[in-house]
Amino acid sequence: MACFSGNVRAHVEIGQEGWSRDHLVSQLPPVSTWQREFVIAPAPSGLTGASLGETHIFVSSKPDTTIVITQNGAAPVTLYIPEARGKAFITSLNSFAHVQSNKPIQIAQVFGSQQGRDAAATGDPSMIIYGGINQYSSQPQTTLPPEGHFGYINRVMIIIDRDERTGLRMSRIRSRNLENNGWVSIPNTNLVARCK
Repeated sequence: MACFSGNVRAHVEIGQEGWSRDHLVSQLPPVSTWQREFVIAPAPSGLTGASLGETHIFVSSKPDTTIVITQNGAAPVTLYIPEARGKAFITSLNSFAHVQSNKPIQIAQVFGSQQGRDAAATGDPSMIIYGGINQYSSQPQTTLPPEGHFGYINRVMIIIDRDERTGLRMSRIRSRNLENNGWVSIPNTNLVARCK
């Protein structure tokens, strides 16, 4: 069982960069599915128009939860959540990051709006609920909506074992373009990641 909550006119403010209002639904999966080790991602770069920022939300399942976030080339960041069901926040990662906690947590990433290609329309806010590393699938499938009608750009974030890149296939993208170029190593793991 999972709990869903949302609003048809959610207001998402990301720092002083801007805001957006549109439908946004949050899912709270059962605590039994929460994990202790994750890879999280920065907002995708290279978008046409401006992304209005991001916030990562960490929710604790038990009191006295310590979370360590490690990015390449940066000192680890430690978050402490003293109470069960408490929250901590970080904004604007510089790179993909490894997250390790001493107790199960849930991580959500909320994005502000993206400007359309014509800069006249603002896209919906969006949210990602992260699964733990041990919940990754070796045969995932995903489908993105067609681009073009409103001029928005779709992105997919890929996290994979560095030795398995040669087996990665995506339609309309030649596999040799995915094998060696643009991958970021995830600290403390054998994983690599990229946004496409």
